[in-house]
Amino acid sequence: MARTVTFWVVDRDWNTVVRKELTWDRLEELKELLKKGFFVSYDSALKRWRIKGVKDLEAAREFAEKVGAPELIERLGAYRLKASVRLDPQLHMAVIDIPSRLTYDMRSRIEDVLRITYNREKYDPATKTYELIPTTVRIGRIETTPEGIRIVVAPRFLHRVINVLKSMGIDVEVEKPHLKTVDLKTSFEEVYERLRPYQREAIDAWIRNGYRGTIVIPTGGGKTWIGLAAIAKLRVPTLILVPNEALLEQWARKIEEVLGIKPAIFGGGKHEVGDITVATYQSAYRHIDKLWNRFGLLICDECHRVPAERFFEAVRMIATPYVLGLTATPERDDKNEHLIFESLGPIVYRIPYTELAKEGWLAPILVEMVPVEPTPEDERRLLELSKMMRRGNAPAEKIRAEIDRILALDPNKISKIVELAIKAVEQGRKVIIFGNLIDQLKRIYDELVKRLGREKVAVYVGRGSVRQFGVSSSRRDEEIERFRRGEARILILNQAAEEGIDIPDADVEIMASAYKTKRQMIQRVGRIARPAPGKLAGIVYLVYIDPWEAHRAKAWYDVLNEIVPQDEMRRLVEERRRLEAESRRLGEGEGAKVIRRVMRHEERVAALERALQLVKERYPFIYELVVQALNKTPRKLTVKEKRALIFLANLADSYGFMRDVGRESKHRARYVRTWLRDWSRRDLPGVDTPDIRGFARRIARLIREGRIDEAAQLVLSE
Repeated sequence: MARTVTFWVVDRDWNTVVRKELTWDRLEELKELLKKGFFVSYDSALKRWRIKGVKDLEAAREFAEKVGAPELIERLGAYRLKASVRLDPQLHMAVIDIPSRLTYDMRSRIEDVLRITYNREKYDPATKTYELIPTTVRIGRIETTPEGIRIVVAPRFLHRVINVLKSMGIDVEVEKPHLKTVDLKTSFEEVYERLRPYQREAIDAWIRNGYRGTIVIPTGGGKTWIGLAAIAKLRVPTLILVPNEALLEQWARKIEEVLGIKPAIFGGGKHEVGDITVATYQSAYRHIDKLWNRFGLLICDECHRVPAERFFEAVRMIATPYVLGLTATPERDDKNEHLIFESLGPIVYRIPYTELAKEGWLAPILVEMVPVEPTPEDERRLLELSKMMRRGNAPAEKIRAEIDRILALDPNKISKIVELAIKAVEQGRKVIIFGNLIDQLKRIYDELVKRLGREKVAVYVGRGSVRQFGVSSSRRDEEIERFRRGEARILILNQAAEEGIDIPDADVEIMASAYKTKRQMIQRVGRIARPAPGKLAGIVYLVYIDPWEAHRAKAWYDVLNEIVPQDEMRRLVEERRRLEAESRRLGEGEGAKVIRRVMRHEERVAALERALQLVKERYPFIYELVVQALNKTPRKLTVKEKRALIFLANLADSYGFMRDVGRESKHRARYVRTWLRDWSRRDLPGVDTPDIRGFARRIARLIREGRIDEAAQLVLSE
């Protein structure tokens, strides 16, 4: 006969929870399950197990079922461990208090999430390359207290610890900050109405993700508007971090213009803090104690900068329940983009450049490679340096730097850049010249000033370098304004303007120097991506010394071709030329002006454009009626002209190509269809309006059924 023993389990207050007569084998099985599911201690004198808290809720339920104690299942909630979260103003950190000891496994899991690994770049002289060294950084620590344990963690990474605590069955109570409502002059609905379709999709995705996440939209796609919509939606104190003073001013200007509130500026010598504060990453790092716990929403513009050491230090210390990251290029050469997503949330929305160019929200970009032969003197010097490098007569880095300098300052290269810029200006274009080396830009600047005059050339480089161009640092921003106003036709830029400079009507960019990273290339090309009236496409000239820079130029071209596929871009340009010619064919009537307005590249009614082309090809007699109608005022339309417009409107909405246009284009086509139909239904002398409406219904039905030829014949029927 198996030996039995009495198995006792009591709660914190020593009230009996379980009392069972068990065999030894059964006792051992339940003891293991008890210790797995609960925090317990054993009193050897009383021979009782005491439950102090729930460790694993599923294991605890399994124990209650196997031991046959249904009352324990009901009481499990009382045994769950609870953790409280608060912000400590002295530490500038988030503090989590748990009034209990943790098991070794639980403590190890928490320790794991308090460490983040990133890649540190280290130059290897042997291979002449940069090596990525995995490095671990701590974002918090665990401390033992008389009451239990305390976890101290950087506020931006609080979610990592909370998630692991919840996974271990610990209830987490977060001390909610008291956030006042910011008084804005504009509602979210008003801002939302002004967003482009893809911007609405982006903000909707961010909201669905709990007001947390990263949005990736190409440069020039209007990321600022998404940030404004986020502010209008939450209406809580907001901190916007930007990498430079140009973006600082741009955000401040947009906030005041759209939201009707003057933001505080924290950067560029100012240290204001308000309901809406725009700060540079650098200033936030230096004065984190003034900013870290005052806001409900954090917006990180150009958030690909976040993994940079000082920027990361600033961002991880800022405590806000809501966060938004905005960038065109999240991928980094050091592979540290995971720090962006850990800090700000995963990518919740992304749209490629090609899609925005197709819809006309961005300009197509054409890339041309421009080879230049070096001067004989530079050719000889380059050959000498190459031999020195092969023989190892001098440090490779020093020789490579000298080669780059010769290539940048070659007189033939500078002459070609100046020639391209002047030719573009003569064609009525506005030109941006990008370079890395100040000496190179200064020579280009001097030559252009000599040829065109000082008033035609503007320069925007770092404050420490701009004086070399005869411009005081205090008047540097005025140079950008001269270019925007059209007084200057050429703008010379360096790294100071990689991000945040809004120059919508620049349509030519000349790249004068080698660029280190894919992100840098994308950012610089983005300066001419914004559409503008009359702007058909942006042109990028890659000027290089052949053959010394040929491999580099090919690499630049490949990077750009990946972002703006040249075959697709050229097709879009040809299509736009055709549409411009078509819009001129429509004439100058009132209707023609309206159609041209909706056909403008910044409005994108692709469905209507395709429908018009289809009518022209298949039903020229209807096309002529449409053109005649567009050249008349609405009250001068004949019945046949009205019928032709109704036919076109229904075709734009119902024909099979709508499947290829997509949901947003379909919505815009419906807008045009409604406008045309409403126009065609106006009361006209001698025309029975109900008859026109009946005709519209018949046309719509026939086109939906694919009987387009029958619908076309109805247009001419008596």
